[in-house]
Amino acid sequence: MAGSRTALFALLVLVVIVLADWLFQASSENATPDASLVYCLAPAHRAGLVDAAVSLGFVGVGSTPAAVRVANSAITLDTWRARDDADFQRACDAYAPPSVGSAGSSAESGPIGGLFNILLPVAVGALLAFAFDEFKQGSDRRWAQADALRDSWAAFRGVIETYLADRQKLRPDGVPAQSDIDARRRDLTGQLRAIQSQYRRSPTLATLKSELLGELGDGISTGWVPGITPEDFTERKGRADVLTKALNDFESSVQRVAGELERGIWLPSRL
Repeated sequence: MAGSRTALFALLVLVVIVLADWLFQASSENATPDASLVYCLAPAHRAGLVDAAVSLGFVGVGSTPAAVRVANSAITLDTWRARDDADFQRACDAYAPPSVGSAGSSAESGPIGGLFNILLPVAVGALLAFAFDEFKQGSDRRWAQADALRDSWAAFRGVIETYLADRQKLRPDGVPAQSDIDARRRDLTGQLRAIQSQYRRSPTLATLKSELLGELGDGISTGWVPGITPEDFTERKGRADVLTKALNDFESSVQRVAGELERGIWLPSRL
């Protein structure tokens, strides 16, 4: 789960970088009209701007920077711009040389813009590689957890089944020692605890841990009659059947948890 959070953080950083680059490019594009406007309104260029407006039909013939003829009236160039900024800007764009536009967006090719253009592809590639590496590590970790859980469960079940078989014999002297059972149970509980640290909301893991303290806990060694009469051995078999069912139910949940660990792709499931 930590790997997934790290990968998501990396993708978030990537989004921030892309957004910053987009804002930078947008500000560079907005700077282009400002550059052409400064060029057109320069005293040395106003006459040329008016000539371009006359050629485009935006103002009447005979217009000058001091008296632009619009709708049979003479107004100043600044007044015409205030009244009809769209036509003014079109005339300015037509008059201003292309170099003015490229100069206006020079920031895009300047040090900062060049740095963005170089670093953005590198950052994208690095972050994506990092995210996929985190995904693979997380997947490998879940598979390892699933294998360890199955192995621990198999060892615990094996010692319990041996215990149940020996308890049903006439002389159950060879039953596994309680310490052996406890050791296997502690190992299985540790595997479950390690998985639950990443899936804290899992109801299945919580139930499995509680069952290792209940029917499959210290209670395994209780409820056995001495085994003197045939009825005693019948009761012993009944007790063994109860515990065998508990083992089967527990194993079903263990296998489901292991399967979910192996099938997890990106974000962890609730198990």
